[in-house]
Amino acid sequence: MDIKFDQRDFDIILATGGDGMVDIDITKSSEEDLMQRLFLRLKTYPRDLFWNTNYGIDYLNTVFGKNRPKATVDIILRNEILKEPLVDNIIEFESEISNYSYACKFSVSIIDEPTIVTYYILTNENGVILTNRDGDTLTSRL
Repeated sequence: MDIKFDQRDFDIILATGGDGMVDIDITKSSEEDLMQRLFLRLKTYPRDLFWNTNYGIDYLNTVFGKNRPKATVDIILRNEILKEPLVDNIIEFESEISNYSYACKFSVSIIDEPTIVTYYILTNENGVILTNRDGDTLTSRL
């Protein structure tokens, strides 16, 4: 379980109980946990977290740039996805570059569960967009 984070308001979600008390809402499934963790991992730059300076992707030096092969970006993203402890393995990974925007779709199996989850990533000049198969969007600005 993780604290539930609302990506539209960029804040934690508070839940009101039957007695009028307010409490922090938590994720209710491994799929929600994984989506939030992948979102954090894929939007974080190395050295952003002082307690783990190697966490995240260095987009400026390893992803963006002229003549960067798509295969190189694919490897960087695949490696970062596999670093997440909840990910057992990547079942499917597709990507494309169109009009200077990189997009990929990947399915992962969650460790210790017979579940396969599909996510979509789109990176362009406006940031990174991560959605699940239901269209629930997590966004960030790079």
